[in-house]
Amino acid sequence: MARPATLPGLVWLGLGLITLPAAAQSPGFHDLLRAGVEHRRAQREAEAFAAFSAAWEQCRCPEARVQMALAAQALGRWCDAAALLDEALGSAGDPFVEGLRPRLTEERRALDAHVGSLRVEVDSPSALVSLDGAPIASAPAVQCAPAGPHALTVTAPGRVALTRALVVEPGARLDLGLALRPLPAPPPLPSPWPARARTARWITLGAGALGLAAAGTATALEAAAVGRWNDDARCLAGGLSRAENCGGDLATADRAHAVAVAGYVTAGALAAVTTVLWVLSPRRPVTRERSRATCLPDLRATGVTCAGVF
Repeated sequence: MARPATLPGLVWLGLGLITLPAAAQSPGFHDLLRAGVEHRRAQREAEAFAAFSAAWEQCRCPEARVQMALAAQALGRWCDAAALLDEALGSAGDPFVEGLRPRLTEERRALDAHVGSLRVEVDSPSALVSLDGAPIASAPAVQCAPAGPHALTVTAPGRVALTRALVVEPGARLDLGLALRPLPAPPPLPSPWPARARTARWITLGAGALGLAAAGTATALEAAAVGRWNDDARCLAGGLSRAENCGGDLATADRAHAVAVAGYVTAGALAAVTTVLWVLSPRRPVTRERSRATCLPDLRATGVTCAGVF
């Protein structure tokens, strides 16, 4: 990251801050402040910012905020530097700030060349707005943004995530109003009816076939029993009546007739059910690969090699 053009001046300003009048300071704060200045002289800006931040935790005084702002500016953290300087300049009546106000005001104006402001309004109150991967506040908040190109990402439950490239101009404010599209509804689950109907129609078809076979067998048994009942030589022998000689055949014919009727009725009903299922259940689509032929030049000889699917 390139250092600001005003960095040398800022370093010496940081060195001079210690010698100016300030609020009562504990030795711990004073040591942290000197350590931070030494880090800045060695261009170890991150360590300097950490030392100044630790000093701020001890004194909560504007001087620490000023030193933090200068270190943040040297790191290229323009928005942090601007916010820290604004906070320090807002400490009216503080001897340290008043002694440096013209210089600090000049540095604050210089920061405007590196920052702009951004306001993002989203139609979803639960949206999460991120600038270059870092979460930011959504509308109606207006916040600082480093000047230059950025990637804005907006996510919200039940909405399609939006990513947009934008450019923040120095000293300018960019207002964005964004609407997130709802996520498409998930496709409906496939109905189990087609598969069940196909299975059921084969079951009813098989059961109907078995019923028809049982009815046919019973009809054959009935015909045989009736034939034996009508055999005079067999059923009128020995001076006995037909019922006495062939009563069992008559009973067999009656039972076979009942089974045949039940079988035909059952087979007919199952045939009707099978027909209904066959009509209502969709058939599996049959995909057929279209015939095609592909020809490529044969690199090993003069000619063409062709392959086809038919």
